[in-house]
Amino acid sequence: MKILIENYIQQNHSILDFLNRMSDLYQDGNEVIPAFVEKLKETQFNPALGNSFAELLQLSENEEIYRQFELVNISELYQSLIKVQEANIDNYIDAGYFEFSIMDNPAKAKEIAMLGLEMAKQKVAQLEALLSNISEE
Repeated sequence: MKILIENYIQQNHSILDFLNRMSDLYQDGNEVIPAFVEKLKETQFNPALGNSFAELLQLSENEEIYRQFELVNISELYQSLIKVQEANIDNYIDAGYFEFSIMDNPAKAKEIAMLGLEMAKQKVAQLEALLSNISEE
């Protein structure tokens, strides 16, 4: 089990290092997308890469890249990220902005934002309870 945990941590560090390296090139989605595709395959589509990948797809100005998907695919990707990482507030924020600004769907954006706010409130309450328990000791 110890080796499994260490491998998990190593993969997390690898993903963080990758995201840090790519952040300098981020605005040029055409350059970064092929590296992201390889990293996604290498990590078996680790959801920690999902938001950044969705954003890069939106930034792509390369017709060869953006011809391979439709905007609804990005919407579906965001929805899957929300389901698999329901406590990741960034997923709600990015999905909400995408639905509002790109998909021109304010109703769906509002629904996503409300769900995100509810999740955030639950997590804040849990953290406050933890702090309260710590203070009592």
